[in-house]
Amino acid sequence: MTESTTPAQCRDEDWNLARDCGLMSATPGTNAWDASLARFADGVRDALSADTARLCDEEVTGLTVGQLPTLNQDSYPSLGEWWVQLWDGRGDDAKVIARAYGDTPQHAMELAKAIHRALLNAPTQEPGTLPYPTEITEALFDVLSLMLWHTGPIAHVLRAGGAEIKKRAEDEQAHVLHWFIQLAIQHGPAWRERATASINEIRAAVTKEQA
Repeated sequence: MTESTTPAQCRDEDWNLARDCGLMSATPGTNAWDASLARFADGVRDALSADTARLCDEEVTGLTVGQLPTLNQDSYPSLGEWWVQLWDGRGDDAKVIARAYGDTPQHAMELAKAIHRALLNAPTQEPGTLPYPTEITEALFDVLSLMLWHTGPIAHVLRAGGAEIKKRAEDEQAHVLHWFIQLAIQHGPAWRERATASINEIRAAVTKEQA
């Protein structure tokens, strides 16, 4: 094996490992070569074990980075010279979900790993839930500062429209605030307009039934 100054066909860490283990300077077929090859194999096994442990710790559900940087054959402008694929799933069921393009194999691999980390660390959201902001917004402040005498009459309208709300002040306030908070998170400053429109619709429907 000879040492290249531009290891374009392998990852930097693999090239560095081969050099550090002595594969660059040893002669194939000699004891020195065998010893270097053994050190290189141990290094690869250690790296694979570390990757496996990291994947287990991150509880990966099937999202992986391809290990083969590929020369880009497409003529589409602005794409890099190399790409690395991101896969979802394992084995025959795996599907390519994205490609990371870079100017070099190492650059493409680094970008693919960065995308992989970002996806793994992305916050998850359960169905039927909303992300609650860490800092209070103006809309949330307006909602959370409402008093009992504001929420009580609204709860009465909602109850008349069919909502199941116990006839206690705390239950009425909790029900109305829960609804208003969702509107504030979803619609921001427009929450009041949305709430007013819904309340007016309920009032109109109740009046029509009573007529």
